[in-house]
Amino acid sequence: TLDTPIQSFYPEFRVTDDLRSRTANFRDLLAHRMGIPGHFKPLLAGFPKGLTRDEFVRSMAHMPTWLSFRGKFRYNNYMYTVAAHVIEKMSNGRTWESLVKDLLLVPLNMSATGFFVEPGGGEGTGGNHSNHSNHSTVAGDTDKTSYDTTIPDFASSCALIGGAPRDVSPDLWLSIIPCGPAGAIYSNAEDMAKWMKFQLSSGRASTDASIDLDPSVIRATWEPSMLAMTPKKDKWRPTDPVSHVTYGYGLGWVSADYRGFRQVFHTGSYITHSSRLWLFPDLDVGIFLTVNGPQKNQAKTKLIQSVMYYAADELLGLPHWFDATSACTEPPAPRWGPSNVPLRNKEKSEPHGTANPGSLYGGSFNRSLVSHGNQ
Repeated sequence: TLDTPIQSFYPEFRVTDDLRSRTANFRDLLAHRMGIPGHFKPLLAGFPKGLTRDEFVRSMAHMPTWLSFRGKFRYNNYMYTVAAHVIEKMSNGRTWESLVKDLLLVPLNMSATGFFVEPGGGEGTGGNHSNHSNHSTVAGDTDKTSYDTTIPDFASSCALIGGAPRDVSPDLWLSIIPCGPAGAIYSNAEDMAKWMKFQLSSGRASTDASIDLDPSVIRATWEPSMLAMTPKKDKWRPTDPVSHVTYGYGLGWVSADYRGFRQVFHTGSYITHSSRLWLFPDLDVGIFLTVNGPQKNQAKTKLIQSVMYYAADELLGLPHWFDATSACTEPPAPRWGPSNVPLRNKEKSEPHGTANPGSLYGGSFNRSLVSHGNQ
């Protein structure tokens, strides 16, 4: 089960210390309860030449801890690579890529979805990232390894160089190897619509798919296994005109409440591409958005959030609070009042929050959701 210690069926499993190694289970890995730092930059800079997934997972035994085990949420992409590698060991050496393809992508007819893998090195093997470009494995045909011929409209990565957008080398996509399970899947809106339908149906197959799961399996991934992630970034009334609060992390999903509706969602960004996927399970609706381009002054993030909020309100039948007239005038962050807590060891204490007056919001949005003068 999700709560069975991994060492019980994979004795070689080792991470930072004996306690984690002996008792860690899949829920700990997938809900980010390990307390091991994430260190995202290597995913962008690349790993040593020839490093295999097996060697990478073994190196986790040397990564120092940051937080107590199961004590506090700490996002770590590498734990998904560890979980995938354990599954590979349990599947007689089949790669994670082949398992995902055969068990999910092909049955769901997600033919435009695939994986970035090392050219000539097999799926998830690692290897030299230089002098190779435009290589991937497509879900429906593992012999196709060039996304520019298989998917002509594949969006190139771009960055601001000299103030102008420029395409960057597709070799950058290979920097994630051998950690493919952390983000080497690419897709498009049509295939992601199939994935959302599969999720919202709790794993029940649609008429054009040949896969059928026990609904409890899908629903179990939505249930929070760790407490709230980053409450300081959430929206709370009355400091914001609406509420959007995350309260936990499940198995690859953030558990949240948006304006009173249950929501599960996740974000993803890699090499100038950014995506958002929001599901509202009780209403059987979902939204997927992906954009490409350089990040400057958080403009891309604000654009994505503006579109997602507008689309969500439209689907939920709620009055819009974020539209073309207000996207650039979102209320300021809460104004912090002076702290009465004395300083200790020359460190600043946590600020005490005070609600913004309602007058900051009245008239700024499509419909005034907070009356003038109310706190």
